[in-house]
Amino acid sequence: MISDMFDSSKRFNVIEAGRRTGKTTFVLNLVRNMALEKKCDILVVWPNAAHVQLYASEIGQLNRVSLFVDYSNGSRVYFRSEKDIKFTLGMGFDYIVLDDCQRPNTWDYIRPMLADKRGGALVIGTDVWNTALQNHSKVT
Repeated sequence: MISDMFDSSKRFNVIEAGRRTGKTTFVLNLVRNMALEKKCDILVVWPNAAHVQLYASEIGQLNRVSLFVDYSNGSRVYFRSEKDIKFTLGMGFDYIVLDDCQRPNTWDYIRPMLADKRGGALVIGTDVWNTALQNHSKVT
């Protein structure tokens, strides 16, 4: 089970799991629970825009223009495709999730977005589809 592989005491987690193991469901539940627990800014990055449109509205009322969900406690969850993470440049996050991301430099691009808030991250994917997972497994 995916939740057994996640260690909430770690700042960074890397989970490699096969297809149809519940990775995306785990991500959606994790992000929703984090956002409800305390005020925070979270970024979820999926491989393409179709994933954003398909899954983002499952955790709240999605602002379809700016692609975020606001919570009553002040939390905001942003959703981007890997191609569109450039639109988050200069932003800081408490937590970032990379779900099945494919581009090898994605971690290098988003890592500085965690610095000022000392945020955490989850990199999750399959060994077949996530060619960048090896790069992320050395997260620091």
